[in-house]
Amino acid sequence: MARIVFSNYERNLAPAWQGDFSDREHVLPGGAVVDASLFTANGEGKKFIASGSLVSRATKDAKFGPFNKTHADIYLVLHDVTDAAVNPEVELYRHGGLVKVNHLPAASQATDPLAEIVKRYETVYGAQAAE
Repeated sequence: MARIVFSNYERNLAPAWQGDFSDREHVLPGGAVVDASLFTANGEGKKFIASGSLVSRATKDAKFGPFNKTHADIYLVLHDVTDAAVNPEVELYRHGGLVKVNHLPAASQATDPLAEIVKRYETVYGAQAAE
């Protein structure tokens, strides 16, 4: 049965690292597909990809895999992927968008990934969350 939901729009559904809205302007149309065999399974056996992780591919016809600085096609993953083996489709954050680098996952803050992020995105340091 259908239901009506009223909202005051106070919930922020954008990832903490994302400085812009999650509208069509900032999401790469069509998304992408990752090669789940290239990702490591976590303790539960799931191939989790965190929001804010870098993915890359060598050619336009290839599937995306974990970040490789020798690849030309490099993007940030917009939303968490619970298990890439079950659902390998990801939404990619369009180049030029605003990124709060101090809110990215630790792997994306390492030297090589961060250098690629700075080349492709507008970067700032976001405010720390209130405790």
